[in-house]
Amino acid sequence: ILKTHDRWEGRGIGMASLTNFCLDNQIDVPYFILRFEDISLYIQKGKVLDEFAENWLKSFEGYILKKNNGKELTQEERIVLSYFYKSELLNQEEKYTVLLTPDNNHSAAIAKLQSSGLIDSHSQKQYGDYITDTIYLVDRELTKTDFYTELRGLFGGEFDNLSSAYKDVLNVIYQCDNYALMKSINASNVGTNLYLKNNKRVIDLKKYENFKRSIRNIFNKLENQGFILRKNGKKPNFKLNEKFNRTPSLFD
Repeated sequence: ILKTHDRWEGRGIGMASLTNFCLDNQIDVPYFILRFEDISLYIQKGKVLDEFAENWLKSFEGYILKKNNGKELTQEERIVLSYFYKSELLNQEEKYTVLLTPDNNHSAAIAKLQSSGLIDSHSQKQYGDYITDTIYLVDRELTKTDFYTELRGLFGGEFDNLSSAYKDVLNVIYQCDNYALMKSINASNVGTNLYLKNNKRVIDLKKYENFKRSIRNIFNKLENQGFILRKNGKKPNFKLNEKFNRTPSLFD
């Protein structure tokens, strides 16, 4: 961005240091916003591997382990993978982040994530007279947030008739059951998952507890309506009811 808009001094030491602070988990992902002739740099407080990123990684923990040949990611790899994921989310909002490339201090982590298929490299892109370095994207499975098609195939028209809050709960249960590594899927961990997706982190404890209480009520109603079942009949460890008596959906 700075090179394209003739705002680059050539050495880039400042941005390199800022990126290192970020990858040392001392600040969150910095980004640029372009407004006509102005370029603004935003340095976010917090850290890359925050509650939001930890929640995202936990949601796909089982999938990540499988892709990584059963090995847990190192702290460095978790931070770098979170950086790539958050960068994509910011870029979608036209908030442009600093590109990570193999020639920085985290080249080993980038190479390891690429070899396991958790990130994928794309060929160089040219913008005017400027050619960027290789662009890395997170494995597309790790960017999934919507499993409505799968849920509609299971529950049919009954799923369509649910309110968005109920659909969101079923959506998280499906994700946890197919991508996570949770020993128990219950209202507490699903509530935490949804809260962090929507709020990034827990600041207001009362708001957080009230939200989780509402999720418990939804769990009770979904169980009574037959959408979810207890795995062992007693403990609050739930799964989707794969034998649900579905009705035709408008999307069928």
